Amino acid sequence: MNLKNLGNELTEDDIVKFENELSIELPKDYKEFIQKNNGGIPQEKLSISFIEYMPESYESFSNETDIQSFSKLIDIPVFYNNLIAEGVIPDKFLPIACDSFGNEILLCVQKNNYGMIYFGNHEVYTSEGMYALSVIANSFSEFKNKLKRYSYENGKDRAIIKQ
Repeated sequence: MNLKNLGNELTEDDIVKFENELSIELPKDYKEFIQKNNGGIPQEKLSISFIEYMPESYESFSNETDIQSFSKLIDIPVFYNNLIAEGVIPDKFLPIACDSFGNEILLCVQKNNYGMIYFGNHEVYTSEGMYALSVIANSFSEFKNKLKRYSYENGKDRAIIKQ
């Protein structure tokens, strides 16, 4: 995966400071990614498929969304604190990316489900007023491996390779 508009290069100390600021520990695979890339925009159109769940009806369906951008480390606390203040995400779910529709890609750093990646649908809410969350991957590495690159051909998007 090639990204453009990366943030400033990060050191291990930058990541430790970030973890201390939020009282969390990032999974090793995500630490490696953020230290190498520090956010950015995919150079080619990327998407990911997953099963989305509706919280009130318990229905599920296949969904696919794009990855518009990955969050820079410096921006994550701001995004996180805003979403927490709005009461739309659970504690310790970090917004690490977003799609072009305004939905969040969240990394869970709580003890339960540690390291899992979720899709936070900003148009569907639980009865508690939080975004409906659906599991995308069990780890950041699995998430990266599920990303597909797209090509526009004959007026239609189509997957051409699996990254």
